[in-house]
Amino acid sequence: MLGFQKVGSLKKKSGCACANNVCFEPGMAVQNNLSEIKPGDVVEILEISTPCMKFKTRLLDLGIRVGKEVTLVRNAPMGDPMHICVGNYDVTIRKSEAKFIKVTKK
Repeated sequence: MLGFQKVGSLKKKSGCACANNVCFEPGMAVQNNLSEIKPGDVVEILEISTPCMKFKTRLLDLGIRVGKEVTLVRNAPMGDPMHICVGNYDVTIRKSEAKFIKVTKK
């Protein structure tokens, strides 16, 4: 899970083997941007955080909404755009657009 960030409450433990003595509670969600996942990863959309309402409406029209399961099929040869599977259909999205979509691995 390279590049993923743990979210949730942190607990400090004395004598902990974790880096900087910071441990995460069990069952915490691990989240990332859609732009950072790898081919074959299956993720669930947590949040769409774009300031542009027109762009958010476009994503919703494509079926990209909170709670949907998304699979990264492949990246283009230069890495952009991304070919993703949302439900039963395929969508191509730019990495610059995918960075506004927060996801968690399933």
